[in-house]
Amino acid sequence: TCKNMHDPPAFSPSICRSGCVCRRGYVLDSLTKECVKPSQCPCHHGGQSYSDGDKIQEDCNTCKCEGGKWTCTQHSCPGLCSAWGDSHFRTFDDRIFDFQGACDYMLAKGSLSDSDSFNVALEIVSCGTSGVSCPKAVTLSVGSGDKHETITFSANKPLPVSMNLERITVRQAGLFVFAEVADLGIVLQWDRGTRVILKADPKWKGRLKGLCGNYNGDEKDDFQTPSGGMSEVSAQLFGDSWKLQPYCPQARPVLDTCKLHPNRKSWAVKKCGVLKSSVFRPCHSEVPIEPY
Repeated sequence: TCKNMHDPPAFSPSICRSGCVCRRGYVLDSLTKECVKPSQCPCHHGGQSYSDGDKIQEDCNTCKCEGGKWTCTQHSCPGLCSAWGDSHFRTFDDRIFDFQGACDYMLAKGSLSDSDSFNVALEIVSCGTSGVSCPKAVTLSVGSGDKHETITFSANKPLPVSMNLERITVRQAGLFVFAEVADLGIVLQWDRGTRVILKADPKWKGRLKGLCGNYNGDEKDDFQTPSGGMSEVSAQLFGDSWKLQPYCPQARPVLDTCKLHPNRKSWAVKKCGVLKSSVFRPCHSEVPIEPY
């Protein structure tokens, strides 16, 4: 069949059964139940079937269906870190955690040299009556000394314009505002609300610190404090270690809202259940629903 034609032969008299077979030079496409030439076999991805020659985008790589197999480019894709909502975080190494702080925190920083350095600071404030906190402003700083540049995006202020920046480029697209430092491979995205996304070129692997982790491919050691060494066990201790003002209060423990309000659990399960329904079925193979 198209699905196993690339597997090594695994035939023996004991497993042979009589039945219909495709003639020599053809294989069975199990979806259409037709015999086709191997070069006409479809490829499969995310529960969908793709014809020979079709292309799809997988992260920063392009994959082409060729004779029933995907052939993909081998580009190194940028790392992605994000903060959203009431202080949910996903590190470069895909560790997801919640942190209810109220201060300025170091989201990420790294240095290749004095001039080729950057840091991203995130201001988090209380944003609800239940004690939750949300990102309010984000600041990108690049370089040092006379070559230092900085830009801040804030929910309560208009976008900065005419800042005569040489290395930081600001642009808008759809919901997002972008601040890019092309020579460093750094892109900061902000949705003018509570969502912040930071992209870092692969050259920063193992060179970063902050709430976004160290970008070394291992999520288990992402909770490193500014002093380095062993990772913290709790997100609260890890997050507090990256606050930029020592006088800020310690972060609140993250509480299970279903335990706090058990009478609302059935309502919440019903509302969130739509994510698992047929409405979003085409997305299930592409976007994990757990973070939402």
